[in-house]
Amino acid sequence: MEKLHEVRSKKNWLRLGCILPMSEKALPGLVYRTMHLLHRTSITHRKLRSAVALIAIAVAAVLLPAAAGAQVTVSAYPVTLDAAPVGSNSLVEPALAAAPDGSNAEWFILSGRNQSLLSVSPTGQQSTVASGLASDAGAPVNYASVDADGYDWILDNDQSPGNVLYAVGAADSASPGLNPVARFGDYGQDMTLGPDGSLYISDNDGVIRCAITSAPSASCSTAAVPPPFYTGAGAFAIDGGGNAVWFTDGIGELGAYDANGFSGPYPSSGVAVGSTDPGTIVTAANGYVYMASGGANGSGDNTRIVDFSPGDPDQVQTVASGLGNVVAMTIGPDGNVWFIDDGGSGWIDELNTATSQVVSYALPGGLWLPQSGWRIAAGPSVPNTNGTGEVFFTGTSAPNGQGSAVIGELSGIQFPVTPGLLAFKNAVSVSKRRVAVLTLTCGGQSNAGCSGNIIVTVKAKVKVHVTAARSSGRDRMLTRTRQLGLANIAYNMRGGKSVRSTVKLTNAAYKLLEQGDGHSWNATVTSATTLGTVSGTQLTMIGPTPPKPNVKPKPKKKAKHKKK
Repeated sequence: MEKLHEVRSKKNWLRLGCILPMSEKALPGLVYRTMHLLHRTSITHRKLRSAVALIAIAVAAVLLPAAAGAQVTVSAYPVTLDAAPVGSNSLVEPALAAAPDGSNAEWFILSGRNQSLLSVSPTGQQSTVASGLASDAGAPVNYASVDADGYDWILDNDQSPGNVLYAVGAADSASPGLNPVARFGDYGQDMTLGPDGSLYISDNDGVIRCAITSAPSASCSTAAVPPPFYTGAGAFAIDGGGNAVWFTDGIGELGAYDANGFSGPYPSSGVAVGSTDPGTIVTAANGYVYMASGGANGSGDNTRIVDFSPGDPDQVQTVASGLGNVVAMTIGPDGNVWFIDDGGSGWIDELNTATSQVVSYALPGGLWLPQSGWRIAAGPSVPNTNGTGEVFFTGTSAPNGQGSAVIGELSGIQFPVTPGLLAFKNAVSVSKRRVAVLTLTCGGQSNAGCSGNIIVTVKAKVKVHVTAARSSGRDRMLTRTRQLGLANIAYNMRGGKSVRSTVKLTNAAYKLLEQGDGHSWNATVTSATTLGTVSGTQLTMIGPTPPKPNVKPKPKKKAKHKKK
């Protein structure tokens, strides 16, 4: 394999662009930045055998979703509803969030030119949701957006003076459109949803807690950042993790705020310089908090990512280094950390939380990162039919902050496989050709999986020939009850899929079925699952009514005629 690489630091971090042979289709924009060796894991499939095999089984299997990252692609959609006049440019303010209607089918962005709220779907369909935000000019100001209690909560910083918290309702909600909730006198930086369900805003005055009372309304109060934190600039990046919200102060010191107030800075010994850029603290699916780091006194480029457990914030450790400039982070549908790297020509990167491997995706032609106001957000929480999801980010159609607003999208990100629920009909018919068809369905979303074996057995009355002893008379036929193994069906399928398993009885099994009461069996289903669960333990197998014996009627005797 031929390789192109660019050394990014003195450490062993490389940006590798792989040219694959034609038999292996190259993935656009995919590069690797670590040299970690990943070992393949092998799965041993165990076959379960029944004691008595009476039938032959043919099973069609549907494979589970492929490994994550194998089909990730980068694309972009121009924001057509914010098109700029000739000779000028439009902007996208840094706010991306899920639609508040609960379907997660749309994504809201703020138009930096017309100051309206737009909806952009994963397929690029756009519409205007609400308007009425204060107009601004020049570079984007800081916006933050959080989905909670059926509304999209937006922090708008250009209200002169201070900033305003809005709750935006869908068209079919009790309060559709733009609903002003609260006004603050200083400058907001970032916003997150805390573990108590309240909104937390990092502001130049400190940390603002807005308890959602009856949406779309909230009760807000401000807690000033106390010493030993730097008290001259308030709070900047913020995110909820564990039982607290985590923030950085004006010089990048890490702190926590919970029901007991402030704690920190962390770590208590040594210095962990965090980022003051909004959107650079996230909590991953593994429970750890990840933070951009690297600049002196909270300024400069964020060339590292650190993590820590909310239960032990003193143990801050570096998990990725040698990066360009981490300016925005989110958690993708795969549970990993996705972030914007503004170094060089700009990249969208993924940090694998299990291996600390960083994978980078180059921007396609015609897409550039903005010079400020970066945001990145995960797509719908519901996977598509392929079990994959998206990540969206802000961009422009020209370099150096020129051009028009563009929304970038990474698609094909694999959702983690979740356990599905295997179900089957509790009654099947057996044809005269001794064939029964079992339909197995794996319940759950498209990223769910069902795999394992189901074993079908039946207790049937069987006539047994008993040979008589020499001294006892003749042989006898006795009826015994025995458990017979009917089926051992292996399945491996994805959520929402069904398979048909064809079962053909042997002649011996079919005759036993005909002799059963009502020509049916009440079979027992047991399972040995490797993923998911099985619903149901009983299966009725119904055979056709056997033909009546062909008994010839006795011929009538001819009447004898008496001679006259």
